[in-house]
Amino acid sequence: MASIGVCGKWMFLSCGTRLIAAHIKKDREPFVFDCSTAKKKENDPKACINSLGGPSGSDIIVSLVISPSGKLVALIDDSKRLVLFKNEHSWQWASTRWLVRRGTSLVFNRAEDEVLVADKSGDVYSFSVMQPEKEGELKMGHLSMILAVTVSLDDKYIITSDRDEKIRVSHRCSPYNIQSFCLGHKEFVSSLLVPSGDRHWLLSGSGDGTMNLWNYKIGQKLQSWNLHDLEEKPKLESERKVIVCHITSSFDGCHIAVQFDRKLEEEGVEDAIALLCIIHQQALCSKILRYDNVMSDVVKIINHSRSWALKHRQFRECLAEIESEYEDVLYFTEELNVLNKKLQACKALMDSGTTFSGEKYADTIGKLQEEFDQRFADFKTHRATFQTFADPFSFDVEDAPLVLQMELIDLQCHTDLKAKFREPFLCGILDVAQPHPDSTSSGP
Repeated sequence: MASIGVCGKWMFLSCGTRLIAAHIKKDREPFVFDCSTAKKKENDPKACINSLGGPSGSDIIVSLVISPSGKLVALIDDSKRLVLFKNEHSWQWASTRWLVRRGTSLVFNRAEDEVLVADKSGDVYSFSVMQPEKEGELKMGHLSMILAVTVSLDDKYIITSDRDEKIRVSHRCSPYNIQSFCLGHKEFVSSLLVPSGDRHWLLSGSGDGTMNLWNYKIGQKLQSWNLHDLEEKPKLESERKVIVCHITSSFDGCHIAVQFDRKLEEEGVEDAIALLCIIHQQALCSKILRYDNVMSDVVKIINHSRSWALKHRQFRECLAEIESEYEDVLYFTEELNVLNKKLQACKALMDSGTTFSGEKYADTIGKLQEEFDQRFADFKTHRATFQTFADPFSFDVEDAPLVLQMELIDLQCHTDLKAKFREPFLCGILDVAQPHPDSTSSGP
C-alpha cells in the first residue's frame, strides 16, 4: 500500500518496493531505496524459491515511519526486513535487520533511541537505533495479531491494538505491567494516534467505521465519531460499511485527518464463495455405505498403527518388507482416486463383454452416487469460476466476469509467466486436478 509523509523540508513516498525522499524547497536529486535489490538474509533455512523463480516474500513495503525530529526513517517490508535510514546532510542507508515474523506496524520512541516493531504473531520487538547491528529484543505480546503500535508523548507507555477489538496501554520499561485497556470498538482496531494537543489523549480507528477519543491512562472513552454519518448521501445499513485505515494530525495537533476505505460490498463485488473442505465432503459421503463389518476392523487397525510413533514406524517397515504398493495409510483423496480407477476397470470389463454381476452392489453404488451429487453440487455451480483460476492462460476472456477481463488479458499476454505456468511441476498439479478422460462428470 502506498503511503506519504512530510517532515521538515523532506517528503517521503513509499509505493511498492521503493522508498523515495525528495527535498521540498531545493532542486536536489531524490534519495531512492528499492527493497527488491536490498540485502538478502544469508543462511536462512526458511528462504525458498517460489514458482516464479524469485525468493520468498514480495519485498513490498508494509509500513513507513518518520522519527519526531525528522532525522530518522524506518520501514518494514513483506520479506521481514527492518531497514533504517539516517540524514547526515543527505539521506543514507544505516542498517538492515531481520524480523522473526512479518511486521505489521512500527514506531520510534520520543527519545529516538529505539524502534518498536509489531508483527503478525502478536509480538512487539525493540530494535536499538544507537546499535544498528543489534538484534531485536522481545518487548511484549498479544494473543492475536497486532495491527497498530504507538508510544505516549512522555515515552512512558506503549499503546497497542489488535484485531480482537482491544487497545492495551503498557508501561514501556516494564510492558508486563498493564496500565489500562481501552474497550469499546466492535471490530478490529486498525489505527492509533497520540495527538500533540493533550498527552493523555488517544485517537483510535476501527473496522466498525468509528473513530474514538480516549483518556488512555484510565481507559475512558471521551468521544466517538461514526464516519458513516459524515457521508452526504444516506446509505442502506448493508452498504454503510467503512474501515478506518489511517489517522494523522497537523504538527500543532489542531487538525485531524482520517483515511478510510469502503468494504467490498459497497463496490458491487460479489460475496466470497464458502465451501466445505473437500476432504470432509468425501468423508461424509463415505458414511452412507455403512459397511460396519468391514470398517470397524479397518478403523481398529488404523488406530492401532497410528496411535504411537513406534507402531506407525513398524507398520511402514512391514509394508516395505512385503513390497506393498503403498507406503502408508491412504488419505480420502487417494482412496477415491483408487476407487475411481477400479470403477473404470469394471466399466472396461463390461464393455469388452466380460461377465460381471453388479446387481448386489447396484443399490449401494446408486446411493453413493446420489450422495456425491448432493455434496458436490456447489462445486458444479461454481465450475466456471474455478476454471478461471485453474488455467487462466487458456480461459476465454469473454466468459470471465467483467472485473477480471482486463486482468486476464494482461496475464495471457505475459509470455514469461505463461512459460512458468506450463512448467512440468505446475502441469502435474493441473493433471491431478482434471477429471480422468474416461470418467463422467457425475462420477466419483
